[in-house]
Amino acid sequence: MNEPKTILCIDWGTSSFRGAVVDANSHKALKHFQSNDGCKKLFQESKDEGVDPFEYFIRSLRRSLSQAGVDRADYGQIIISGMASSSIGMKELPYARLPFPIDGSGVISETFEDKDLGKFTLISGAASDQDIMRGEETQCIGLKEISNADKFILILPGTHSKHMEIVDGNLIGFKTFMTGELFQLISEQSVLNRSVEKTKWSSDYANAFKQGVGDVVGENLLNELFRIRARDVLGTSKNRHETYFYLSGLLIGHELQELKATPSHKHFACDEKMKPLYELAAQQLRLSDAAFIDPDRLSNAYITGQLTILKNLS
Repeated sequence: MNEPKTILCIDWGTSSFRGAVVDANSHKALKHFQSNDGCKKLFQESKDEGVDPFEYFIRSLRRSLSQAGVDRADYGQIIISGMASSSIGMKELPYARLPFPIDGSGVISETFEDKDLGKFTLISGAASDQDIMRGEETQCIGLKEISNADKFILILPGTHSKHMEIVDGNLIGFKTFMTGELFQLISEQSVLNRSVEKTKWSSDYANAFKQGVGDVVGENLLNELFRIRARDVLGTSKNRHETYFYLSGLLIGHELQELKATPSHKHFACDEKMKPLYELAAQQLRLSDAAFIDPDRLSNAYITGQLTILKNLS
């Protein structure tokens, strides 16, 4: 059977949906598209309408491709990673367990056939005894060439940041940090929301951010958080834009501080928004062996990972 010349790669997250039509040989993306039709939203809609989630997700996928101008003739087959294989996705698949080879050979998947969409493969996630992930394992596979070291840590910042320990080509452990989600909750819904004001990043806020990173090292995070409110009430705080990034520094510093005691090489895969913050935090914590990949490489990691997985499945 001939291998397809183009693959439709889809990363279906909790709150977002993105995809690309990709040349299977060059791995070049021929077309990108995205929407806010994440799994959480679609799963709830399926329940509200009394429709089987699998059928509802198929219907949504057809609609998304139509809106993106992607026809059936544009791709050979589809591969989907992320939350689509979760309990709030189209079909729940079991997690692959650790150790998890990052060459793509240990993935759990299931392949389906749809009369309109054609052949599509759903990729599951990975789990340890105490942690879970869906989507990041595919990114990890896509980023497996970032280090020549036998042992390194891959850090994927985000809503739920992942720190993944790679040894001899296997993911042997990982930790999840709710850094991004906590930042949103605290800055928008807690008592501190009157002490901070959201603004875009600029180097003007670097000192405030670095102070937050430094203040949390070896200290109690919960106490440091309330001090933001206390200083605001007492009139001794920074302006609220600076305090916004001071809060960010506290949380990111708290996430990264244990890396100070880790001898492994540390590779950060940040998007353009988070890269300057994590670079500053790494500098403040004196993580001299920290390396940062190009954000463009991260944005394409799910594609590289999915194509690697497909190669193993064929």
